[in-house]
Amino acid sequence: MDYTFKFANNEAAAAVLQGQECVDANSLRKFMERASEEAAKKKRLGSSRRYNREDPKLNTLSFCQMMTDLIVKAGDATLVGLLLEKFVIGVDKKIMFADGIASLTQAFEWASVKDAVLNALNTSKVKYSYSWEADESIQLILQVLKRLKRGEAQTALLEEAVKKAINFPPKILVKARCRSLLIKLTIEYGDVVILTRLVDHFKTIKPNDLNTVIKAVSEHATDLNPNDEKFAVLASIVEPRLEWLNQQLDKLDKPFSWEMPDAIFVDKARVQAFLRGPEIVMTTRGLVYFRDLQHAQRWTRHTQENASFELTAEGSGHDAFVTITKARPVIFTRNNKHT
Repeated sequence: MDYTFKFANNEAAAAVLQGQECVDANSLRKFMERASEEAAKKKRLGSSRRYNREDPKLNTLSFCQMMTDLIVKAGDATLVGLLLEKFVIGVDKKIMFADGIASLTQAFEWASVKDAVLNALNTSKVKYSYSWEADESIQLILQVLKRLKRGEAQTALLEEAVKKAINFPPKILVKARCRSLLIKLTIEYGDVVILTRLVDHFKTIKPNDLNTVIKAVSEHATDLNPNDEKFAVLASIVEPRLEWLNQQLDKLDKPFSWEMPDAIFVDKARVQAFLRGPEIVMTTRGLVYFRDLQHAQRWTRHTQENASFELTAEGSGHDAFVTITKARPVIFTRNNKHT
């Protein structure tokens, strides 16, 4: 072993080991521990250099692929934890190890590798703030569990994925790229309890924010029988969205109104009453008296509060006046508020 590591890197040494007819678990354990020491030395040496052309992630992936095959052949579940702890847990982008983790999980009893696998799949954060964090945290679990056969391990990983999903604020989760795959696998492999847990979490946000969830549900629930309990659970998230859409359609059917019920015009009560009423145009004739047109123009700088209108100075001398015309854009916004 010393000779091999002296003249070859971890990947080459693993290839030599893989070429042997039989490798017992004890020898494999010693090899991985030695390889871990060599990797640590190489990392320290690499960090002291300004340039390093090798991609350590690719080297680790190749090494772990060979180790996975050897561990499965050796049939020792304790080696799973050693490999994941020494070579996977500290890697940033763990998703490239999904195939290997799935192979190791499938090869042994779930109870014997559960702690090691879950520890490797977990991230250090408890609370998350961005959708990309949801993707990185949940996507790896989903990629592993979809490679597994139906059974205890797959169910446990699905529960873990849903638990992580619920840990994210729903407004973040609906924007995460993993949401569609999460919904798909929960429908396919989860029971009613797990599915209900996920759906109830999505239902805590406003119906108008559920578009991406409804799209995923409609895409992945097509094969469900209407009499299936899962169908009823999924329908419970679609119904509030449909009700909200119907409300928006009802608003479109209502006639447009020029009324601004919250308008405030401090100087003149009659102007305020006009803004709150249905009329569109009024003038200040008989209401406000101006010395000249310039005086009227200064009056057009009046502030607008909860209202939208245009003030136009016209006339001349003592006959100057201001025309007040309601503006449609803000009125339209008010009439379609919450749409």
